[in-house]
Amino acid sequence: MLTVQQAMGTTVADGSVDELLSIPLVLLHFWVTIGIGKRFFGCTWLGAAWRSVALLFGLQFALSAYRLLLFLATMWSINA
Repeated sequence: MLTVQQAMGTTVADGSVDELLSIPLVLLHFWVTIGIGKRFFGCTWLGAAWRSVALLFGLQFALSAYRLLLFLATMWSINA
């Protein structure tokens, strides 16, 4: 990762590591879930691809909901 950052002319202090890793990790997740859909469920490429996209949106919704609930629980505990 440091080699990639140096090639881009950035350092960790210049930006968030999340910005650098989010797209490769989403693509990796997409690729792996397509493979799982094809092998385990016996889907076609197209069927596995739309299921993978739906899974990514569901995962994003679940993570956002978790973060919101965690924030609200923290705020409630501070004010209680």
